[in-house]
Amino acid sequence: MQLVFCLGYRLSRWKVYISFSPYPTRVLTMGVHEMKGKHAAFVFVDVSPGKDKKVLDKLMKYDEVVEAHLIAGQYDILAVLELELYGTAIFTSPQEAISDFVIEKVRKLRDVRDTNTIYPTYSVTKRE
Repeated sequence: MQLVFCLGYRLSRWKVYISFSPYPTRVLTMGVHEMKGKHAAFVFVDVSPGKDKKVLDKLMKYDEVVEAHLIAGQYDILAVLELELYGTAIFTSPQEAISDFVIEKVRKLRDVRDTNTIYPTYSVTKRE
């Protein structure tokens, strides 16, 4: 299979296509920016019963947490992290920095029982 890369104009929008098949899929649209230099992670947090809003408030005090949502299901909170690694150790990987933050800060919060962290492999945003 070969890598297909093309730039096309369709329905009044420029689109970038990247694919490993002859059928390209849309990856970027005008107004969508690759998140270079910023590293995102999604942390599902399980908390003690009745303590979800208290933990949510504590999470929002950290600069690395840009969003936090109360959710239904196995976990109680979805925290969206955004870290910038400029000025940190050159050999620190984004996954290591995020793991350190979750282990050292999120998991040590009172009433946090469990976490599950998801690292995206590629991120885009409409925000500048």
